Amino acid sequence: KSILPDLGSSRSTDHRRTNMGIRGVMTTSIRSVVVCLIACVALVGWVVPARGIAIPLPPPGPTASVVPLPLAVPGTYQTSEKWVIVTRGARQIRVFLVLPKVPVDRAVPVVEFAHGWNATPLMYRALLTAWSSAGMLVVAPMSPGMARGTAASSQSHAIGVQIDDLPVVLTDVLALSLSVHADSTRIALAGHSDGGTSVATIAFNPTFHDSRIGAFLILAGGTSRANSGPMEWRGNTAPVLIADSVADQFGNWPCAVKFYRQAAAPKVRIAIRQHEQHLPPWSTSTALHRRIWSATVHFMQWGFSKNPRMIGAMHHDLSISSVGINLTPPH
Repeated sequence: KSILPDLGSSRSTDHRRTNMGIRGVMTTSIRSVVVCLIACVALVGWVVPARGIAIPLPPPGPTASVVPLPLAVPGTYQTSEKWVIVTRGARQIRVFLVLPKVPVDRAVPVVEFAHGWNATPLMYRALLTAWSSAGMLVVAPMSPGMARGTAASSQSHAIGVQIDDLPVVLTDVLALSLSVHADSTRIALAGHSDGGTSVATIAFNPTFHDSRIGAFLILAGGTSRANSGPMEWRGNTAPVLIADSVADQFGNWPCAVKFYRQAAAPKVRIAIRQHEQHLPPWSTSTALHRRIWSATVHFMQWGFSKNPRMIGAMHHDLSISSVGINLTPPH
């Protein structure tokens, strides 16, 4: 069905011309102009859905007047925060955004973050702020059914629903009018704990793979039937970072070893040896943790730019006895 107003058939137009003369011709001409104006609006990037509300198309990557902003070290830029709501079917997903305060003619990379079981994005606020202060738009949805304070479902079901939420949230946030330009050609996907399991599934299962993602970060994530073993897929070519504490109290370190083995190059594995546990390296700001967070920023820059100097920067960040790093560059 046409979304444009019914302007009448040629027969009715002829009838008006016969009975109304010049006035009928003028009316028809005015309507023709209106049709042309509506068509022009559609051509410059607007869609008019059946319900009659005009919504903008998702923005493209940087244009000639907006250029990509290289990532900096954490703490370079001030940040601001806001919440938005994304709807997927009956799900109302609150999304925590952290935005860097950068020049208006710069486009910033995007990192989407998936939280873990019985957590919220605010539990990772220090990490998310560090990423944004390096010049990134941080998109952190709060997953109903997994997040603290929401109706809990089983962990396996919550992970499956979170996996389906992540690309929808990303698409909707990229279409928002924000205080920064989001660079849709530089997107990373990160997750902790069960959120890391979701990210691993998107990286290692072709059913869920998102070709927009230029770098994956699996932080203390677990293996599952959907992301390893018989369902394992090694076709992902985007860089993958896997990090966890060797003393993770939930026993996830062997999962990090497994993910590193199955990931195609380029890939990085970070082993945190200083008696750290599952959550603190990603929620608490300490001198050690800030060095790890800086390494993740350099990893994302490596994924976006393929600049080999970022490999040296990662090694510099982690040149401490309490952290081990394995790195396989592109073949």
